[in-house]
Amino acid sequence: MHLTKSPKTVLDMTINASNLTASSSEVSLGIVTLKAEPDENRNWNGVWALESLDMGEAMPIPVLKGNGTLTNVGDTVTIDGALASADKSYNAVFSTLIDLKASEKNALTVKSVAFPFKEGYISAKNTRIPFDRKKNITVNLDVKNVSLNDLMQTLTGQRVTATGTVSGRMPVILKPDGSYTLGKGTLQADSNGLIQ
Repeated sequence: MHLTKSPKTVLDMTINASNLTASSSEVSLGIVTLKAEPDENRNWNGVWALESLDMGEAMPIPVLKGNGTLTNVGDTVTIDGALASADKSYNAVFSTLIDLKASEKNALTVKSVAFPFKEGYISAKNTRIPFDRKKNITVNLDVKNVSLNDLMQTLTGQRVTATGTVSGRMPVILKPDGSYTLGKGTLQADSNGLIQ
């Protein structure tokens, strides 16, 4: 980390690659860089970049890269950014609010997220996830051309088979204990299919 004072103060930081472990799952971070400087009101503004994010076995998705901005005004830090796979098929845009005096305000807001799923695509928008999760969070998933067979196999523990694809909206309720339930949604067949 370098803090330069002349001719003007600049924070220039590089964090080397590291591994994080949570619940026996390992996540690998590539090099993270941050460059910021204060404005005339002593608020800090800067940019950040993440060389790579590998979720490992916990979430089998391609390696993601990211970048964005960082702003510090008084006791509030805001980190905005985007993450995406090399082919952009997996992508997310987010904003993180950290209030150093009122932790109940701290949250990650997923402005948009999209990824391939079961031969189709799933996306969601505007989901606020508080850091101190005490309540259920509803994520409205937009489903497009998802294999009905794969979806039914996932939802029923392989007790039901089907043909065709479906599209629509499906709310998923994330509980504080990490479990989830499906809310009342609307999925429609994209073409003729069969459920057995």
